[in-house]
Amino acid sequence: MRAFIGLCWLTIGAALMAGCGKSAPPGKLDLKDVDGYLRRLNASQTAGSKAIRAQIAQASRDLTAQLLAAKTEGIPVDPDQLQRPIPPPALDAAPDYERLMAILRTKPLDRRAGMLAGEARLSERAPEVLAAVRRMLAKRQDVMGLIRSATDKPQCVFVRRWSLGSMVLMPEFAPMREAARLLRAESCLIAKDGRDGEAIAEQARGFRLAEQAGSDPTLISHLVGTYIDSIALAGMEDILQMAGPNAQIADLVRRTVETHRPRLSLRRALRGEVACMTVTMDMLRRSPPEAMSLLQADTMAIANMPAYGAPPRPSVRRAIEPTNTVGATPVKVDIGVTQSSEDGSFHYTINGRSFPKPFLAKLGETQIWTITNSTPWSHPVHLHGFFFLVLDKNSVPVHPLEWKDTVSVPFKETVRFIVRFDDRAGSWMFHCHILDHAEGGLMGTVQLSATGEAQPDTGIMEHVHAATP
Repeated sequence: MRAFIGLCWLTIGAALMAGCGKSAPPGKLDLKDVDGYLRRLNASQTAGSKAIRAQIAQASRDLTAQLLAAKTEGIPVDPDQLQRPIPPPALDAAPDYERLMAILRTKPLDRRAGMLAGEARLSERAPEVLAAVRRMLAKRQDVMGLIRSATDKPQCVFVRRWSLGSMVLMPEFAPMREAARLLRAESCLIAKDGRDGEAIAEQARGFRLAEQAGSDPTLISHLVGTYIDSIALAGMEDILQMAGPNAQIADLVRRTVETHRPRLSLRRALRGEVACMTVTMDMLRRSPPEAMSLLQADTMAIANMPAYGAPPRPSVRRAIEPTNTVGATPVKVDIGVTQSSEDGSFHYTINGRSFPKPFLAKLGETQIWTITNSTPWSHPVHLHGFFFLVLDKNSVPVHPLEWKDTVSVPFKETVRFIVRFDDRAGSWMFHCHILDHAEGGLMGTVQLSATGEAQPDTGIMEHVHAATP
């Protein structure tokens, strides 16, 4: 990377090189005036300026040697090498995903049912929830049919504009992630009906989907493939959980995972990134200095820049009156992590339980939540539908008061906030905003009702934000 950066400076500054007398140092780099900086650099005869020019010249030689070594190792350095041959239509899933993307754009999934379909532990939800997901899947056979068609095919080759380098667009990944969640929901419902073998076969499609998503030689492709693979594995865990101590089903799941799970290669993804970077560098060579924003050029000089200072706070336009704490109901939220004695997997807990029972609140009630994080990680805790005021962190009052719906709870620390629940009855979700943590158990609901007592599970966990308080 250092060689790439050096070449960038070399190619932009080459036309500006000119010998002249001794002058002052070029000063700090202003990314809005790269042209002026390079002129001052080339005009200066200070020791520091000479050292920078020597680094620029050496970077060009280093880059040439690195590109030669990459070619020798078979690493692609030309974007044309990244486009794989297009297979016959009967073997290529890419057109199916392109059609899926177009369908979801013109006719999106039902919002609530789609959210429910993507939930963890769907099998444990109320019958009304399962029925809503069943209706959605049955209604959207246009979507499910394309997903099955795509995952029946052995290859997936998208035609990409690799000439754009690191800015190449990959719009199909969003509907592919949606497809993975729908497959998990469908296999869960099939297993719920007692058809375990069929459920396992359906969920195995998720592994093919992960392989297809991870087939492009880029890092983002690898990450999307890995994410979809994790969804497919979670779907298999759902089936095992519903089957209980059934050795036959457990063996079938094991053999399916061993046979169908893809071997995604991070090495291959990183090799493709080299060619993308060479394209970006070539764009910079052919563009005026201000075009360095294509690569967010501030990262190039970050080592020589002072620490970022936050901009001044805007003027306060209105006072925030503290919420009255008298009579507020205390609520304990202890965040922990536990390891399964059976398979060694880790699960996050809230008050000792993953995905805890609903917290209860009465219409108009004010509560003070004390969130204690005993895990080795920080957690941004997000409450749906309501704003709250943070009172203190580790017993130290927080100023100024700010309305928030998310608060970071650092590891081994405690945060308290006060929230008033208004008249919008229902189930309101709260969770860690790191989605892997939420999937791992850091997710719950506040059940808001007129009585403050437990209500039947409606399955609808609102993701609606309150108006500005």
